[in-house]
Amino acid sequence: NGIGTISDNFVDDEKTHKDFLYLWDGVEAEALASQWFGNLIKTKNWNHVWLTKALAHFIESKYGEKTNGHDEYLMWVQNFDMGATMGDWNAGIHHPMVVENIKDLNSFLKADNYLRSKGLLVLRLLEKEIGENEFKKCIQYFINTNANKSITTEDFKNAVERVTKRKLDWFFDQWIYKMGVPNFKIIKTYNSSKNVLQIKLIQTQKQENNSDYPQVKYFQGKMQIEIDNSIHTIILKPEEENVFEISMPKKPKFINVNYESTWIAVINMQNKLEEYLFQFEKSKDVLGRTIALNQLISIYKDSSITFTEKQLIYQSMLKVAGRKEYWRFRTNVLSMLNTILPRPLDIEIANILLKIINNENSWLKANAISILGIENNPEYADLFIGHLNDNSNRVIFNAAVALGKTKSPKAFDALINLKNQSSWKGQSKMSALSGMRFLGDERAIPIALEILNDNQSPRWFLGASGWDYPVYASTTLASFNKGNLGYPIILERLNKAMLENDINDIFSNVLLISILADPRATEVFDKLKIKYKNDDNALTAINAYEEQFKNALIKNQNK
Repeated sequence: NGIGTISDNFVDDEKTHKDFLYLWDGVEAEALASQWFGNLIKTKNWNHVWLTKALAHFIESKYGEKTNGHDEYLMWVQNFDMGATMGDWNAGIHHPMVVENIKDLNSFLKADNYLRSKGLLVLRLLEKEIGENEFKKCIQYFINTNANKSITTEDFKNAVERVTKRKLDWFFDQWIYKMGVPNFKIIKTYNSSKNVLQIKLIQTQKQENNSDYPQVKYFQGKMQIEIDNSIHTIILKPEEENVFEISMPKKPKFINVNYESTWIAVINMQNKLEEYLFQFEKSKDVLGRTIALNQLISIYKDSSITFTEKQLIYQSMLKVAGRKEYWRFRTNVLSMLNTILPRPLDIEIANILLKIINNENSWLKANAISILGIENNPEYADLFIGHLNDNSNRVIFNAAVALGKTKSPKAFDALINLKNQSSWKGQSKMSALSGMRFLGDERAIPIALEILNDNQSPRWFLGASGWDYPVYASTTLASFNKGNLGYPIILERLNKAMLENDINDIFSNVLLISILADPRATEVFDKLKIKYKNDDNALTAINAYEEQFKNALIKNQNK
């Protein structure tokens, strides 16, 4: 029962659960871990709440890593949390993990991603610093000695120091009690006469003059560097410049500083094209490979690059896309490759896509189908129809859209059959509607209207637009410039929601009205502005939907 209150996504079908295993099972694992860190162990005050939130997230990440693999942890958890943390920092949100004088508790708990996301990254940094086995002992000792007690960050630090027999004031000051993000300028040189690689790390971060919080001047601790697949551990001193010399029989092919992006840091290092190519193809670090991939795409799109260099990048990406390795990374490679592919596709990439479609599963297969579907080639219609019965709803959706784009005479009947298939949250309906929208067959109009008029719910369905088939029905009607047919249905639901003052239903239906783009809806926005004249947040949402509505009207007039 408790899990059911977290998310209705726990009640799904087999197809959907396999596609989203890493997401929903992780939510469940974190909820269970919160029973230890939040119920069994509580913080004495809100200043230290990062600890319970981060530890629960840490346990969840460990479960996901064991279940789905280390690369999945890096790309799904580490990558997301690093992006959220650095996004906050770059947006000017600068404060330590422990804030002594919280001015606005509600804002402190909701304003940023530090408590959960940065907290996890800090715990992972500590794990790297002291070792995985030692860290596990620290967690066990901390739980055993503090169960049913109220704790602070100092209690956690004392537990870690007791187990490791190390003084770690510097670590907790650096990452928890003070603020800052290290910026490293990397200078690397290879002395061929001495067979020595020199790596210089220069910290270039500046102190903030107007900060209310203590700041780190120079960071210290363990950092891993990958050099041609060998992992080297260096110990940074809290100094502006750290220099390391490593004996090597020959000049390395690539150097990957901050292996697995463990440090919360900005790395500035200039590499040559061949170094990025080696890192992209050979690195053991999937995040390091992703960094190289992004750099290669940037280089490819540079107008000064030669044709030969372009071909080196293109062939390298084709090679990795076609190799049997971690699916999420290959999916990203395909997505990036799609931005530079020749159209129509050459035989080499077409064969790679067909091989993926025939031999892979779920998201990777779905991505390959989507890229092949851009060809709008009716010769692939049977291929796409054959995947409308796939075990993955992601594949089915992309196959339906790709089928619609072929404009094949076989498409409409196949999409009708798909619409009538039972599925969790009406995903078959959404896939069929999307395919019909791209097919452009006006026989889709009464079908979209029928789905929009579904009587299973008086107004709304799911509360999340990604899985609400009224959104897809409205979008399909609008694509044929027939939003006026659906407008009375949604207006009736909106009026009922207004009478009941159900704000969630009100704005869910306003979304549909903005999509349908019936000119009569102008009066709706006028009424909403009066109703919510004293609610700034509601007015912001109303203005955004009205802007979307007006843009849709202009688009319809230009058709």
